[in-house]
Amino acid sequence: MLLDVSDTASDVNLAFGSSVGGITIGPDNSLYGLGAALIRIDKNRKVRTVLTEQAHGAAGLLAQSDGTLLFGQGHQVKKVGPNATVSVLAGASGTSRKPGQPVPSSVSATAVHFGGDIPIPFGIRPDGSVLIADTDIVWALKDGRLSRIYQTSAKSAAGEQLSLFAGSTVDGKGTAYVATGSQTQQEHVGDIITTDTNGQSGKIQLPSTVGGISGNPAVLKLTWLAGDESDGVFARAYDDSGDYVLHIHSGQAELVARSTTVNSTSKCALAHPIDAKKLPCALPYALAYHSGTLIAGGESGYLLDIATK
Repeated sequence: MLLDVSDTASDVNLAFGSSVGGITIGPDNSLYGLGAALIRIDKNRKVRTVLTEQAHGAAGLLAQSDGTLLFGQGHQVKKVGPNATVSVLAGASGTSRKPGQPVPSSVSATAVHFGGDIPIPFGIRPDGSVLIADTDIVWALKDGRLSRIYQTSAKSAAGEQLSLFAGSTVDGKGTAYVATGSQTQQEHVGDIITTDTNGQSGKIQLPSTVGGISGNPAVLKLTWLAGDESDGVFARAYDDSGDYVLHIHSGQAELVARSTTVNSTSKCALAHPIDAKKLPCALPYALAYHSGTLIAGGESGYLLDIATK
């Protein structure tokens, strides 16, 4: 266990203890969490509050190589700089774009009207482009301009507009991993769509079975994705039998962690490292990965550090 965050009076609990809007690991291996507050946990487990009121209503969280942070709030993508200064990086104020309507292939970052949901910055490509999930569109932000790299026009079985998955990610080669869902249609592992740096999109390649999981992994429901900084992705997923973390890459998939404990409000007392495939505690909701470190946090009273090899 990395940290107990069950103290309901603390800002770290506001970031991780219940609903989590974002989680990321910075270049110095500090962990950041975004909920009702934005907090930082350094490698010595020292906790510092970055933002409180200014983090309200924010979602999506990225750490850039220069140590600045990005998140979405309202109809804008914002940057948190030195001394917790917050500035607008993309998105015009005013009326939001109606999801599904056509948009230009390229537009000034400060002129665009994002869709009805909060724009979610979810990954950075090797060329420095920031990928943003904007309801039904994936934008790549670079040098003050947004380039449209993917747009879905699909509807749910109930006729609802499908929105892009808030827990999307990008791998080390710049391939984006997204999925779509709605209020009545949950995202599944087999629904993950990949879009590479050449603009080619397709469904993720999966084996029909994975050791340690009964049934087809494609039907597992998604909660979060984290790129592995190579050519794959870690997926936090679940079914009626338990919660899982899978490592998906090159058409293969391996089980990394598994829990059959569904009560996320229970205490988790791990005095020493244990087999992640036999967790006695509920598996937290969200994932972050950087340089060999995989962290699971959110909607539980603790953070877990999971070995990936």
